[in-house]
Amino acid sequence: MAASFTLLLSCALFASASAASDLWCGDNNCYEVLGLFSNATSSEVKKAYFKQSLKWHPDKNPSDEAKNEFAKLAGAYEILSEPRRREDYDYALAHPEQEWRNRARFFRDKYFNSGYMQVGLSHVFLGFLAVGSLFQYLNTYMNYHDNLAALKASSWYKTEWKRLAAERSSSTSKSGGGGGGA
Repeated sequence: MAASFTLLLSCALFASASAASDLWCGDNNCYEVLGLFSNATSSEVKKAYFKQSLKWHPDKNPSDEAKNEFAKLAGAYEILSEPRRREDYDYALAHPEQEWRNRARFFRDKYFNSGYMQVGLSHVFLGFLAVGSLFQYLNTYMNYHDNLAALKASSWYKTEWKRLAAERSSSTSKSGGGGGGA
């Protein structure tokens, strides 16, 4: 069982690792999509994007090829216009052998810097702590009530209860009906 799980996990990891090069701009180089060199400034990136977008924008060019080209252009501009994403993309181009690091940088930029997840790590930790505490409380509460029910169902509890009830009734009858005088 464990061997089949390990094999399945390794196949899934291998499949995800083979697609790491397609994360940023697919099969294309973002600089080539915009017609730039890797040392282009941010203003050159902006000018190249606007120049190319006039040519490929779907409102100006109704062909299907224009839609695909404009999508590539927008993706490349999104990556190259933001300094941190561009730095990560340049690192991925310079170090293609570090697929896992490049993948981590891509998803960090995609989810943690884009407004999808603006939650700090301390908030996530406190959330897990609160949920864990709630489950721990519920588990203790259920165990207490299960043990209490098991105790009430035991023969020792029933005989002890009858003995205490008999003691109590005999002590109240001796004291004269519950008046309890001295």
